[in-house]
Amino acid sequence: IVACTYHKFCNMMLRQYGERIGVKNYTIIGTAEMKNLIEYVKNSDDSIKNLRGFPPAAVVASVISASINKRMEVRDVLDDDKYQKYAIYKDEITWLIALVSSYCFEQLKFTYDDLLMYMNRLLDEPDICKKIAGRYRFIMIDEFQDTNDLQEEIILKLAKHNNNIVV
Repeated sequence: IVACTYHKFCNMMLRQYGERIGVKNYTIIGTAEMKNLIEYVKNSDDSIKNLRGFPPAAVVASVISASINKRMEVRDVLDDDKYQKYAIYKDEITWLIALVSSYCFEQLKFTYDDLLMYMNRLLDEPDICKKIAGRYRFIMIDEFQDTNDLQEEIILKLAKHNNNIVV
């Protein structure tokens, strides 16, 4: 029996099989470090570092998280009313997020959302997905109503091999 959060499970599987998709020996970073990385990357880019009214790092981090968990393009996330006041910077925010994502991957610094994203990619490898899914005859998910789109996609990939899922 394995009982853990989505993030813990993804971390365990990525530590074991992540090399297959280039994510071995990574470091998990928290919200504060992610904000610092966003500021660092923003201040390294002359085209965006001095823009007035540009969203703070916390907002950019929120957009990144929503994009990953809702399985949406950054531009679509920015169409949400929550981010409407930053709409004039859609191109610049999208560019900054691409830079931050690239930097984080190069430095192997992943957020908890990244763990889900990379686990989902790992499960796109049919032999790996079958190997991981084969370890678990049954999958039970507590508080399924709190499961986001990406987490559900991961579970469905794992459950398709045994068709034994309980929520």
